[in-house]
Amino acid sequence: MDSEHWIAPMSASSLLGTPKGYLYLSTNETTPFSVQVFNNNNVFSTVQVSKGNPVQVTIPNNMMISSTPSGLFTSSSMGLYVKGSKNSLPATDFLCRIRLNLLLQKD
Repeated sequence: MDSEHWIAPMSASSLLGTPKGYLYLSTNETTPFSVQVFNNNNVFSTVQVSKGNPVQVTIPNNMMISSTPSGLFTSSSMGLYVKGSKNSLPATDFLCRIRLNLLLQKD
């Protein structure tokens, strides 16, 4: 647990289905606090999290997954920075996990 988290983009050599990305946020703090999710230095989402009130944030694929060779090993606007509010000292810690699910369709 920490008050800030950085999540690097991921590579997918071939996408046969539609991936779905989710960010899961939770904490042991009983007092609710704000968590901001940034992409390319812009706030993408702001949520409230507290103990017993975890949050799921849907992440668009273009923020996390590169499926073309030109998008690999280069600087880009992909990836996430997640930051908790600093209304108290020390800053409030939270757990941050990302999950990517690939849903395959059969015709």
